[in-house]
Amino acid sequence: MGKTENLSVKKTPSDSSRESADTQPFSKLTSTWTNAYLEFFASMLEAGADATRTFVKVVDCEKVTLEQFPGKLVNGVAESNVTFFQRLSDSSRRFNDAIKSDAGKPASDVVIEVDYERLARMVAEELRKQP
Repeated sequence: MGKTENLSVKKTPSDSSRESADTQPFSKLTSTWTNAYLEFFASMLEAGADATRTFVKVVDCEKVTLEQFPGKLVNGVAESNVTFFQRLSDSSRRFNDAIKSDAGKPASDVVIEVDYERLARMVAEELRKQP
């Protein structure tokens, strides 16, 4: 291919005021995701703790007899699983909502204007050069 011409990006007059803001969208996005992940993992730990409390409450080792223990054990496992997965579902929903609400926002509001006539001329020139 022959010599190619660089496309210039035209800046709008307000771009100079946005220069410092344009350098931070990645860190803002990273911060949002990091916070969402931290909250999600903290809620997973809380879900595990709630499930353990539910298990202890259902089994109630101090009041259970030897005959009741197998049934209480099964009920404790079942109830703790229900508690854990309900809490996990709630935290997953909050995490998903946080990520979706942030995903709809543009990372920055830089406007890039392309000179399409110039681009068309460049493409036509390159196509003429090809065999």
